[in-house]
Amino acid sequence: MTRHIVKEKVRTALLNGERISSRDAYFRFDCYHLASVIRSLRQEGMAINTHKVFAHKDKGRAVVFAEYALADVSH
Repeated sequence: MTRHIVKEKVRTALLNGERISSRDAYFRFDCYHLASVIRSLRQEGMAINTHKVFAHKDKGRAVVFAEYALADVSH
């Protein structure tokens, strides 16, 4: 998929209220660099929040990853 198509798919998902992680973007949109896509969308004026997610992998090892969501700008 071209970068433009990936960016539009990520934009649509965010506008639909979805949270997206790098793993989600990889499997859903074949996107290898979600942070770059998010940066580009922010530069175009989208208000996107970054949420740190803390989880445990196998054997109890802790991991931290980012999820991105559209900012609530209704206030």
